Amino acid sequence: MQDYYHQHYFSSDPKSLVNLSFVGTLALIFSYGLSPIVQVCTSIYGVRPIMMVGTLLIVISMEMAGFATQVWHLYLTQGVLFGIGASCMYVTVMDVTPQWFTRRRGIALGIVAGWVPDGPTVSWASSVLRVMSLLASL
Repeated sequence: MQDYYHQHYFSSDPKSLVNLSFVGTLALIFSYGLSPIVQVCTSIYGVRPIMMVGTLLIVISMEMAGFATQVWHLYLTQGVLFGIGASCMYVTVMDVTPQWFTRRRGIALGIVAGWVPDGPTVSWASSVLRVMSLLASL
């Protein structure tokens, strides 16, 4: 994603690589930083509402990032919104997975924790990922 945005949208700015790398940093900060808060919300409201909020935030953030014309737009969309949505999704999935797998629980958690999507690196795959995320939540 970073290389694509640098080559096609922000190549005139010499500091764009540094600025674009901060987008991923923000997403990780929000994703892992909000995990304790999301865990408390999951215990209060349940898994389904938190998963729905996470899915909506991820879909909205990816759609809005498609309209980004400046780096700070990506900070808000793919950094903040996507990070919050990813935190909602990750915490609830890590909470639900052990309930479904009694045997091979460690392998199941390892697969869930180690999965990294490669869809956002290709623009058409990002659109497919948005639609699949929306359909999976229904």
